[in-house]
Amino acid sequence: MLLHVPNFEPGLDLHIHVRTTIRHDYSYIESAAVQIGDDILDVESFGQYAWNGVDNANLAEASANLAGYPIIHSQTNEKQHVFDIVIGPYEKITIATFKDMVSVMIHDSSANFRYQNSVGLMGSFDEGNMLARNGTTIIKDPDEFGQEWQVRSDELFLFRTVRAPQYPQQKCILPSSSHAKEGRKGRRRLAEHTITQEQAEEACIHLMDEGSREACIMDGKCHTLSITLRW
Repeated sequence: MLLHVPNFEPGLDLHIHVRTTIRHDYSYIESAAVQIGDDILDVESFGQYAWNGVDNANLAEASANLAGYPIIHSQTNEKQHVFDIVIGPYEKITIATFKDMVSVMIHDSSANFRYQNSVGLMGSFDEGNMLARNGTTIIKDPDEFGQEWQVRSDELFLFRTVRAPQYPQQKCILPSSSHAKEGRKGRRRLAEHTITQEQAEEACIHLMDEGSREACIMDGKCHTLSITLRW
């Protein structure tokens, strides 16, 4: 559960869930789903998406929205898709895909009050504390914090497909020693083909969106991934 905002609009909650997958010794987001009211947008790797369960729905139709908020889908190139959920003139929720990686960004310059009571992996809105589900306990260990916000069996299920692990039978899977070993091997194999930070930044400078630009730089360097969740 990346984010849950009760009463995002009067009588309407906002839910954002993400799914991660392990690659070598790190994890990345492979899909994200946003629900406002009864409407759900589910976005996966390589720009695959569904609106209210309809694969590749025509988002240009006026009816294709999330509780009245329009969805704008743009494709920069064959590797990059962007889905903007337009909340207001300066406020939007962006799901972007770069190849098999997915990012979620909240652009909010005018209505921060919406998120004051939010919960989830984003942490507390005011200070970014990693709060437990009880709303008071601060969790120091990132792994424990991630397990804390695994979607429960009695909570909304936003994705089109069911995939392990599912609570309560299985907890979220952490990278193992074998993953770390494979990651080191992969980095050694890729070392001969990696480019410098400066070269990667130059190649990705055309991408205006910060999240997509960072994903592009990471893909170009081929050996590091850093994910920071913060307000």
